Amino acid sequence: MSTDDRMDRRRVAYFWASWCNPCVNELPLLNEAYKLSDVEMLAINVGENKETAQKFVDRYELEFPIVLDSDLNIKQNYQVVGMPLTVLIDEDGTMVERHEGELTEMEDILNFMARIKRDEKKLLRFQIK
Repeated sequence: MSTDDRMDRRRVAYFWASWCNPCVNELPLLNEAYKLSDVEMLAINVGENKETAQKFVDRYELEFPIVLDSDLNIKQNYQVVGMPLTVLIDEDGTMVERHEGELTEMEDILNFMARIKRDEKKLLRFQIK
């Protein structure tokens, strides 16, 4: 678990918290999708301390990297207003696509994750402050 934002590569970033019921439902599916996919993923715990996040990670045996955003800087930079939020990040740290809310089907999760590998010129780009 890290406090480093690690947004210097193309990847899927997932914003979550242990109190977020849709996140609790979705994270085990994301964990399975991560194992099946060759897409880099990073889960960003929003606003919780290391102990709380680690208990959740251990309970659900999450295998992807977890970043702590205890001070809410990453949340603010990526304009997160609700969770769960799944975003595609390019190598410059720019959000190129976002999905707000829970993805409930494995196929939908895998299809969304695969979009990061497509030509980024075809993706809708968002300017991040």
